[in-house]
Amino acid sequence: MASSSARRQGVRERSTRCLVSCSNFARVMRISRCFGPVASVIPFQDEREAVELANDTIYGLSASLWTRDLERALRVARAIESGVVSVNTNHSVHVEAPFGGLKRSGFGRDLGMEAMRLYTEVKNIFVSVRGLEQT
Repeated sequence: MASSSARRQGVRERSTRCLVSCSNFARVMRISRCFGPVASVIPFQDEREAVELANDTIYGLSASLWTRDLERALRVARAIESGVVSVNTNHSVHVEAPFGGLKRSGFGRDLGMEAMRLYTEVKNIFVSVRGLEQT
């Protein structure tokens, strides 16, 4: 495990953790809910195995993948069971886009127009104006 932390203007930022060559069966991968910044580096043989490893969890809030191949990125992003998938970045929260998880990582979506459905109810009002006098 490697870690680093930084201080800027007297404020201590969260320490970064990188779990290198760990197993998908490690406790941190199975039981704990890790909140970042944490990167787990698990070796894999091919794309199929990478997707299987990524989906082999009870959680599914956010994922990121890194590749130069955009076609592969979109194919893998569709296959990953996560509410948000970022490609070539770890920035996954944008106010204009829905945010939420799958599996045990949440229900529903927050942010974006999609979230408006959670806070509104549609009501139709039909009014006939036939026979009404204009005043």
